[in-house]
Amino acid sequence: MKLNKYQIRSLKRLYNRLKPSYNIYIAGIKKDEVKISFLNFRREVYPEITYFDKDQTRTALIEYNGITYGISSDGYCNT
Repeated sequence: MKLNKYQIRSLKRLYNRLKPSYNIYIAGIKKDEVKISFLNFRREVYPEITYFDKDQTRTALIEYNGITYGISSDGYCNT
């Protein structure tokens, strides 16, 4: 999905706040924690299907740890 500069800034703030990572478990025991890069975090963004603004900009959605975050075209982030 193509993001505008306000959405990218908001996504970067969200990335810095969450510090996303994947945990690696072996036999139910946590062995390692792998950090997710901002590029891979940004690639997980998908557009909201049913909502269009007047200027055809879409709300960006990203799901992390079971919470869906929506980033509007003006950069406002909500859950």
